[in-house]
Amino acid sequence: MGLTTVTRPHPLVWQITLSQPPDNRLTADVLHEMMRRFDQIEADWRRTNAGKPPVEWQGGALIITGGGPKFFSNGLDPETTKNPDFNKGLFDPFKNRLLTFPLITIAAINGHCKRLIMTGGRGLLSLNENVIGIPLAPAGVELCKMKLAANYLTPVTLGDRFNQKQALAAGIIHEIVDVSRGPNGLLERAVEIGVSEGPKTSWGVWGAIKEGMYRSVIDAGVLPRAPRSAELDELFWSRMAREEFGAAIKSKL
Repeated sequence: MGLTTVTRPHPLVWQITLSQPPDNRLTADVLHEMMRRFDQIEADWRRTNAGKPPVEWQGGALIITGGGPKFFSNGLDPETTKNPDFNKGLFDPFKNRLLTFPLITIAAINGHCKRLIMTGGRGLLSLNENVIGIPLAPAGVELCKMKLAANYLTPVTLGDRFNQKQALAAGIIHEIVDVSRGPNGLLERAVEIGVSEGPKTSWGVWGAIKEGMYRSVIDAGVLPRAPRSAELDELFWSRMAREEFGAAIKSKL
């Protein structure tokens, strides 16, 4: 079984399901496979329109969801992020590909994790980098600044946990799917949105438009990664050593 699966619940809708037990961590292997899935789905979509006049072109939508009842994804794998080339070599290209994907993108968030819809059952959203001591990359900071209201920027980047109603108020998600729709209600609603919104991408320019929208995020990806905790400690004492009182302070610790 692969780390992800691709299905097509509707002629206009493709679905990627994360299948990395127990918590769908985004390891390097998962990110590489997701990139291949993006290529596979875009190729399928483009073949659908091949040879047709523009007035007959079809748009489409991509749903991303998590396999298993508890986690959409528990985020980046900490061991993977220790590679100094991780952001520039893998995560930034992955993020940029997703941000500029030419179809409507929908995250069907079925656990702790262009549309974000979330189950009305149990679930929390959190940005954990600060909690586990991993600096948020410059592109991630820029994306948070774009997506969040100013009064939510600090709580989100500090790692506060948001339930569904809080996430909706903060603008992190766009819709809560009521549990009364049953166990399949979340994905059913995601398909409904895909069928409704997907045709708007038929001219094939949505990806280029998003590339302009997210230009500041893409450009931030070339900036140096932020130093980690141990590096920050070393940088601090290096600076202090250049000042008269630095050595004296460190000797007392």
